[in-house]
Amino acid sequence: MTNSVMPGSVSPFRMSYGLEVITALFLRRVNVSGSRVKMADLRETLANVGYPNSRTILASGNVVIDSQKVVDIRAIEVAIEAEYGFHSEIFSRTAPEVASLAAANPFRDREGTIELAFLHTPPSRDVIRAVEALATGRDDLAIIDRELWWFRPHPLEESFPKETAVRKVLGTTTRRGYRTIERVLDVIEEMDR
Repeated sequence: MTNSVMPGSVSPFRMSYGLEVITALFLRRVNVSGSRVKMADLRETLANVGYPNSRTILASGNVVIDSQKVVDIRAIEVAIEAEYGFHSEIFSRTAPEVASLAAANPFRDREGTIELAFLHTPPSRDVIRAVEALATGRDDLAIIDRELWWFRPHPLEESFPKETAVRKVLGTTTRRGYRTIERVLDVIEEMDR
């Protein structure tokens, strides 16, 4: 029996039977505001914590780990703080969760910039209503599961609401452009082969 995988998908065999766990990590505060980390150094830190098969994407704290075990987020956060002197909160998604983001994208047919803010848990109805109240029509916001989708028209300087207003409602998040998510998914697919 062959296990065929369609382009843009993650192997259901590997994910279902736990042969290996592919996890995407989105680190907060990496290479912003003086929190500098070289990606080669980050991969070495991850290897020292027990994750030698990791790849970084761009220099903004995007990591894909292919492991025989469930990723210990807290151990990685502690190692980063010990090694680099700052706390980087980590938002994790499994490979199937990252793959599902393409189908979930509510703004895929619009011209402009699409960003995602990762949350640890789905927000309450009150938080969702507060976020929806910030949407202006030029900037649209949508929460789907544990992600805030943010459509921003060009130029970004004219974007409203401001990030601080959204952060005040949501609390701690980390944000990525949708193109970065596509690159993360490409790496997941390469590692899944």
